[in-house]
Amino acid sequence: MKHKKLIFGIVGAAVIVAAVIGINMKQHTASEALTVLSDPIAVTVTVPYRDNIEETVFTIGEVQPAATYSVVAKTAGTVDAAYFEVGDMVAKDDILFKLDTTALSVTQQSTLDQVDNAIKQAKMALDQAQDQYDRQSILFEQGAVSKAVMDSATTALDNAAIQYDNALSSAKSTQKQLEEQYDTYVQKSPVSGTIVSKNIDEGQFVSSQVAYTIIPDESYIVSGSITSKYINDLSKGQSVSIYVKTIDRHYTGTVQSISSVASRGSYPIEIAIEGDSDLKAGLYAELEIVLSAHDGVLLVPKGALIQDNGSYYAYTVDNSGSVLRKNVEVGIASGKAFEIMSGLTEADQIVLKGLDFVEPGDLVSIVSDETE
Repeated sequence: MKHKKLIFGIVGAAVIVAAVIGINMKQHTASEALTVLSDPIAVTVTVPYRDNIEETVFTIGEVQPAATYSVVAKTAGTVDAAYFEVGDMVAKDDILFKLDTTALSVTQQSTLDQVDNAIKQAKMALDQAQDQYDRQSILFEQGAVSKAVMDSATTALDNAAIQYDNALSSAKSTQKQLEEQYDTYVQKSPVSGTIVSKNIDEGQFVSSQVAYTIIPDESYIVSGSITSKYINDLSKGQSVSIYVKTIDRHYTGTVQSISSVASRGSYPIEIAIEGDSDLKAGLYAELEIVLSAHDGVLLVPKGALIQDNGSYYAYTVDNSGSVLRKNVEVGIASGKAFEIMSGLTEADQIVLKGLDFVEPGDLVSIVSDETE
């Protein structure tokens, strides 16, 4: 029995010692935790700075020709020759196609023969009137004919001269008409550009159908759309930065037209762009449109503000290292910064990194200053 009591005594003492040790360890751990919790929270700060800011909107558009020219035969006829195919480049006044002028040539020759005969007849009449006038003039000087006879010869000569001049003028006018008539059988390109469609072939009879369609050189628009959120901030003439990824080229354009009717919540817009030989219709483009710009205003990085139900606030650090919450009114925004209208000054140190770990009243230590 004494032996058992001794064993129980030893065990009891061991349990008591273990309990005491455990209590001491728990107290030590809690103390360390309190020490850790009381350490300042490491944060990175920034300060407001003054600079220029642009508010932009991004959208996608498609490159399209600014205009297309449809070339139609000026008169009905059979195609004698067509000189260009789809994809060919043409210069202004290049001959696109000709119509058969065989029948026209016969008709024109007949007309020219008639005009020539009219001139010959008028010349013969003039020569006869001149001869008659010359004879009557001699006789009048000799007193062989009266003044009335002489006046009649003079009038006849004047009339014959007028008829001859009319015949010459008519011939000149007819020649011009025939040349213009021939021009209707030869169709030239109205612009320099690229052939995008051809609807005629040699030997085909044409009348009023479109023979060729041409897109003018380096004259394009970019067709896109903008959401209702920004439509009232957009106006004609605004600058647009254009990037065509397929050819890795940057261009500058201007807003040319803005539709007043939405399509699926967006408003169609057109951007005028001066292209080059690399730009092609059908390519997609990334558009960056400048909606507004302010110079020399107070800015903070976007990551320094916290949004709460449409409002913004910032955490600042005072001289004692304590965190303060300040409500902020913002103006326009770029991709990187907000314009500060009120709530912050250039003297404020704003928590930039570590926002998720601090609250008003916390103590912080500044490990980095990312001032612009």
